[in-house]
Amino acid sequence: MGLSIHYNGKIKDTNLISSITEEVKEICESLQWNYTLIGDDKVKGICFGPENCEPIFITFIKDGRLVCPISLQHKIESSTTISVKTQYAGIDTHVAIIKLLKYLNTKYFSHFEILDEGDFWETEDENVLRSRFEDYESALNKLTTVLENLENKPGETIESTADRLEKFLREKFSGNN
Repeated sequence: MGLSIHYNGKIKDTNLISSITEEVKEICESLQWNYTLIGDDKVKGICFGPENCEPIFITFIKDGRLVCPISLQHKIESSTTISVKTQYAGIDTHVAIIKLLKYLNTKYFSHFEILDEGDFWETEDENVLRSRFEDYESALNKLTTVLENLENKPGETIESTADRLEKFLREKFSGNN
């Protein structure tokens, strides 16, 4: 759980993979973000990560579709949607990532889809984004409280504990409290 960005796309021309990789590398260097260049017979591109953020993959398979190399390692080839949690990186990092993806979309992609749980992609409104971050933070705090106060019951199985937790969470988050 945490505010995330989900994206997929296809580059205009596979010959642009080296250009987009080099440009993202230069941006990472200027922002002092860690990055790793990726290049093998299956995937080419760059993986980078601002502080306290999950890795962001701008990596492509041979036909030019974005893909997460981790998914390929785990044989999840049908999914080309990449997800990155920005919850702990903060609003400024989330904004920077969205602006970078918008720029890359206009310059390099023939097809690009994004689901921004912060709604910044659509609105470009930092107040809306701040509100989404607050909503997620509140939900995480409630969940933490619930888990901290969940009593162990003698003889309870893992399945019955999970069922009891699910019921409790549904009641707690249904808006009745």
